[in-house]
Amino acid sequence: MRPPTPLPAHLPPVFALADAKDAGVTYARLRGRDVSRPYRGVRAQHESTGAVARAIAYLPKLRPGEHFSHATAIALAGGWIPDRVRAEVDVSAARPTGRARGAGVRGGIRPR
Repeated sequence: MRPPTPLPAHLPPVFALADAKDAGVTYARLRGRDVSRPYRGVRAQHESTGAVARAIAYLPKLRPGEHFSHATAIALAGGWIPDRVRAEVDVSAARPTGRARGAGVRGGIRPR
């Protein structure tokens, strides 16, 4: 089995699918065994394990007005969080931004 074609050097370790397409990367290449799919529309050149790695993998999806919150914010600050809350990324948003949704994402709306 041949090794996969290298991804363009200017792509970061975690990138939006649209950025890869703009760089000329084919969908077939993005389905390679060395590229993980942590979230819809996001690809990573490594497996995203751990709360901090999952938060970093979510960065391309973070919209204006959204921020990491709750257990994810604690993990990013270097704090300890229990195993049962490490599986999801906590994302809060200020109104009028809608609630973040998706597999592995717990979204909330911050009151005014």
